[in-house]
Amino acid sequence: MEDNKFLIIFAVVLVGLLGFPIAMQAVKGKPVAQQGAAAPDAPAPPPSMPPLLNEANLINSEWQVTVENYKVKITLGPGGIAYATHPMAKQVMGIEYLEGKWSVNYDKVHVATSFGGTDYSVDLQIMGDKVYYVNPKSKKLDEVQRFR
Repeated sequence: MEDNKFLIIFAVVLVGLLGFPIAMQAVKGKPVAQQGAAAPDAPAPPPSMPPLLNEANLINSEWQVTVENYKVKITLGPGGIAYATHPMAKQVMGIEYLEGKWSVNYDKVHVATSFGGTDYSVDLQIMGDKVYYVNPKSKKLDEVQRFR
């Protein structure tokens, strides 16, 4: 059961990383009256900037996301293959990485994977040379940290 829990958390993080752009489009598409007032202490989202990242300059880039206090490294490989790794994955789940697919459509990075017979996907928002997602717990815009 512990092995499955870690693998599910790993898959959820990968999907969370990919689902941000969809949530942003949903929020942007609603009139201000429907969005509700933002909390006074909520940070303003970064201004929308044209994307400086594309499929060509994202190949072999590495990103870090934190899922339930586990730092997971996501590598965007050639041919649209994504790999999610964590040092404990082999010990806990018996696998070295979770494989998925990624693609870029202008200012969106779409990431998808399948785990335990369930498909997961997420869209991330590219703003300038940074990538963002909506944190499912805080509902705030979080920057995805880049390793290289």
